[in-house]
Amino acid sequence: MKTILILITICLFIPYTQQSTIKSSSDNEHVNINITLKNQTITGGDTSEILFDFKPAKGYHVNAIPILSVKIDSNNIVASTGKLNIPSAKNKEYVDTSKPVKLPIIFRKDLKNGTHYLKGTLTYFYCSDAEGWCAKYNPGVQKLPADLLLEFPKFAE
Repeated sequence: MKTILILITICLFIPYTQQSTIKSSSDNEHVNINITLKNQTITGGDTSEILFDFKPAKGYHVNAIPILSVKIDSNNIVASTGKLNIPSAKNKEYVDTSKPVKLPIIFRKDLKNGTHYLKGTLTYFYCSDAEGWCAKYNPGVQKLPADLLLEFPKFAE
């Protein structure tokens, strides 16, 4: 938790670049996730996408079944979210991790300038091809570009 807070503090003082990608600070050694916001600048009423770029280690895959889920809990910022777009691999039970998973999002029209915080829950399943086991997982806190912080709290298992 201390590491996550330090990373967030550091990120708040780094100037934004044209393309921001923040690597997941999750402790999952089998699947890394980069989470980005498609648009660099957000104003009230804008439409954007949250992009989840899964990078499993060799010999692991992210499952499409059971389906990934993202629940955004920030009604004061988000007007609505669209359907999660999950690219499927040749084996339809797997996520095609060469493409990002996309969540369309529409921000409220009355969104004020400044830093805003999105809270939500990401749940996904991944498996070891060699060992035959699968696990449910969700990462910790993620910082997104455009002065937004997307927080994925851990769920009780």
